[in-house]
Amino acid sequence: MAHGIFASADGVVIRETAVPDVLPPRYVRVATEYSAASVGTELSMLRRARESKSAPIPIGYSAVGRVVEAGPGTALNVGQRAAVYGAPYVSHSGELVVPQTLAVPVPDTVDPLSASTVGLGAIALHALHSAEVEIGQHAVVIGLGILGIILARLAAAAGMFVYATDLKPERRERVNDPRIQVCEPHELQDLVGRATGGHGADVVFLMVGSADTDLLTQAVEMTRMRGTVSIVSDADAKLPREALFSREVRLIVPQAGGPGRYRTEYEREARDYPYSEVRFTEGRNMADYIRLLERGFLTVSDLLPQPIPIEGAREAYDRLESGEGSDLTIVFTYGEEEKNA
Repeated sequence: MAHGIFASADGVVIRETAVPDVLPPRYVRVATEYSAASVGTELSMLRRARESKSAPIPIGYSAVGRVVEAGPGTALNVGQRAAVYGAPYVSHSGELVVPQTLAVPVPDTVDPLSASTVGLGAIALHALHSAEVEIGQHAVVIGLGILGIILARLAAAAGMFVYATDLKPERRERVNDPRIQVCEPHELQDLVGRATGGHGADVVFLMVGSADTDLLTQAVEMTRMRGTVSIVSDADAKLPREALFSREVRLIVPQAGGPGRYRTEYEREARDYPYSEVRFTEGRNMADYIRLLERGFLTVSDLLPQPIPIEGAREAYDRLESGEGSDLTIVFTYGEEEKNA
């Protein structure tokens, strides 16, 4: 029996995870090698679990491992490495049963640690696709957690001019990409104004923990006429109607990893959408992210900490919650006893 990480009224707990004994058609069983934390989402789940005193719930949604069983109708083979994404099928657990629409092959040339961030990569790619970005446009990224940095690097790789900021100087230093202009928050509006000749950014991505009304207003005021503001993070804000009206700004909230997310037919039933009708599903975003890593368009290994066993999860989340250290995420590893369970 595999073990996983759960959010509970008592904080982080390690428990046995329930996985089906019989594999449904179009599903794969994966022995997890690494899983990467989505810090904002998971800390929020931990806070809610403590406050609501709810039953323990599994956390995590992005991992990589080896296929140990493949159901009828799957394209993946036993022994093949696969990156997987999407709760409730994927969590921080030593064994995962995942629909084939949420599992993509990982070539041996791709670092599995980097591949464990596939969920974050799919979210970043969908944010870019939904904003309808183009080469040569100006993009602003506010919030430089691991997701914000991945999005900024992808935007730069796509030929955009990228300006980024975060309140924490240690996060600004982690961007480490000459294609991205990083500044302190109070410098951002002037930087964007100078770079765009006073027109404003084509798109502003909000990647903070939760955007308030002041930040949303600032983002709108930094955007060009008929530009876009994308709220990739959470938000608790009153819409600044006057600012939106004066620029006819398009406000969007991209839905996680792309079309198919939370849809029964796509996820639970593992039925893909036609390529000609839905070009960038969440599964295709996952596959493209792995391909971008493979081709060298994107590097994320420098953003990842040393992996730790899941037994150290409570201490790791406590450090993140307290703001100690400079780690952007947590990567968990699974012992041989988990893989052979």
